[in-house]
Amino acid sequence: MRLRSIAIVSFLTVLAFASITNVYGGDVVTTAIIPNQYIVQVKGGINLEAFIADLEKIISSLLPLSSLFKVINILEVGDFLGFVVQTTVVALLEAVLQGLGGDCTIEPDVSFQLTFNVANLNKKKRSFKRSVQTSTSSKITTQANSDWNLARISERQLNTKEMEYSYYSGGGCVSNSVCLVSTKYGVTFTATVDFSAGSDIYIVDDGVDIHHTDFAGRAKWGYSVFNNTPNSGTGHSTLVAGVAAGTSVGVAKKANIISVEVINSNGGGSVSGIIEGIGWITKNARHNYSVINMSFNLPTSYAGINTLNNAISAAVGLGFPVFTCAGDSAANACTGVPAGNSNVFTVASTNSTDYPDPNSNSGKCVSMYAPGVNIITDWISTNSAQAMISGSSYAAPHASGVAALFLAQQTFSPSNLYSAMKKYATSNVLHNLPKSTPNLLLYNQL
Repeated sequence: MRLRSIAIVSFLTVLAFASITNVYGGDVVTTAIIPNQYIVQVKGGINLEAFIADLEKIISSLLPLSSLFKVINILEVGDFLGFVVQTTVVALLEAVLQGLGGDCTIEPDVSFQLTFNVANLNKKKRSFKRSVQTSTSSKITTQANSDWNLARISERQLNTKEMEYSYYSGGGCVSNSVCLVSTKYGVTFTATVDFSAGSDIYIVDDGVDIHHTDFAGRAKWGYSVFNNTPNSGTGHSTLVAGVAAGTSVGVAKKANIISVEVINSNGGGSVSGIIEGIGWITKNARHNYSVINMSFNLPTSYAGINTLNNAISAAVGLGFPVFTCAGDSAANACTGVPAGNSNVFTVASTNSTDYPDPNSNSGKCVSMYAPGVNIITDWISTNSAQAMISGSSYAAPHASGVAALFLAQQTFSPSNLYSAMKKYATSNVLHNLPKSTPNLLLYNQL
């Protein structure tokens, strides 16, 4: 679909960077089985609460002295049903489960610790020109002097001279008699209605700094698996959210950002915690308007990885598209989860010259590429801070933002959304791609 009239919107912004810091990347560095803690997945459409009540009653009557058995959490993601149990009598648990007739699997629950990457806060200051409004009836808005990554996903050919980000917005001014122009947070916009305003992007990560001015009040806390006590974490999710939906640095500039905290401020978490967070989303998110972003990967060799894969697939089956990073180990993306899950959209990373990031994972499990090198996005040192960072963690939210734009224009199932994004992607412009990796670059317009 091609729209003719164009509104030109520029920004007056100064980015000041002052130091170097660490934020976690998208790949796991250490894992550990949580002692005496297991995830039980129950299949067959049973009443989970009644099943657990029967299980607890039987085991309590058979439990040896000084033994442990305690159900500590219930996990529900659509047709994925399960629970987390602490026990020292696994053999007894297996026997009772078999006796109850449930089709069950038991896997150890595992904790993980993510790697830390360096974020560059030392970039030179930049200034953007003031806004110029050239059309009041436009359906496309153009952000002049944008960063390279935004410009690249809205242009078919590489252009290193004019950095402009064009994206769909609504049909002109909100009033028939007046075209409103407002300046807020250092950014000037006309009162057009951004198509992304109808979409929600769920950031499954550590906690987003919801008070950052670049989110303009569109970010909110959704849920935290850590006693539901949210915090802004290491800054990783704020970086991710900025790319997806920041007002000045993001793809879908009016989308809502909902923080779902499954990773703590040290970059640690657990498989059961991720499943719990996904379950909360599927119970609370709006169908047809919601996107899930997971900018991390766990290895397929992980104990408990099958239950996580099943829960992710169940979320997609409920109609929630999931976007994830390919990973940054210069390896096969299929060796990670969610990246290797065929029901998710996996995004690898490119640089500003249309070459793949040498650190980015690749292979047949990659859905497409998006910018991921030297990305300027939002940061947590102050409520207006920004930083430069690289990695496929930041390629994925480009795709999540585009998905939000698409979903606000028409209804898609996850598979149809993925297909549409591939259909409209820019093809065969990337150089020196690893074997079996699709030559598709993200494009932001239907």
